[in-house]
Amino acid sequence: MKPKLAEVINAARTFVQSSRQDDRMFVVNFNENVGEFRYRVVSISIVNPSDVGVLDQSGDEILTLVTCYPFNFVGSAPNRFIVRAVKVG
Repeated sequence: MKPKLAEVINAARTFVQSSRQDDRMFVVNFNENVGEFRYRVVSISIVNPSDVGVLDQSGDEILTLVTCYPFNFVGSAPNRFIVRAVKVG
């Protein structure tokens, strides 16, 4: 059964906020029947919203998760919390 968008967003936000270096994540693509993927967190950073370099492609299979920071900020948050992970299998 395909989850509702709000459920996915809330789960993703909770996961990103609690991510730590070397955490493992399991990603399922619900929009296409392309399979399941495993990733390992390799870096976590807090950047200015204008720092789009964190989105650069490295040629590797990198997953980049982005959310506003501080997490509980009301309005337009001044920073972005970035989690980068590499595919492990």
